[in-house]
Amino acid sequence: MTGDRNQAAPNSDSVLEGVLRLSRALLQAVNGSDLPGVMGVWSADGLLMPPHHPTVRGRMAITDYFEQLFRLGRFVFEFTASEVEVASDLAIERVEYRASFFPTGGGDPSRDVGKGLHVFQRHPKGEWRLVMDIWNSDYPLAASSRPDGA
Repeated sequence: MTGDRNQAAPNSDSVLEGVLRLSRALLQAVNGSDLPGVMGVWSADGLLMPPHHPTVRGRMAITDYFEQLFRLGRFVFEFTASEVEVASDLAIERVEYRASFFPTGGGDPSRDVGKGLHVFQRHPKGEWRLVMDIWNSDYPLAASSRPDGA
């Protein structure tokens, strides 16, 4: 990751590193179309809020979402900035990203730039899990794709 500016309580370097390690694992798994790797970071009651899509609730629905996504093509995500704040058993990571999507059936790749939030929670045994992921594009939605047709 580049552009990291991490904020956490004093003496929490190991906590911060644990959260960043989980974030990197998610990024690597998405880029590798690795469904078990993606799901390995998620909490059972996770909430995924992708752009232009209804909220995806819970482990089974998140698994289905990524399974369908990986069938459609391959992704290359890069976090161009990341800030993490840790407060007790919650950590919030603000990211900025660059992404490319390469369709399985061929065709031109699509590109995106945007920002998002990851919310991590420390579970009773001390491990961190992703409980919420929301992101959105900096690019406007194409007029033909907008619900109002404008």
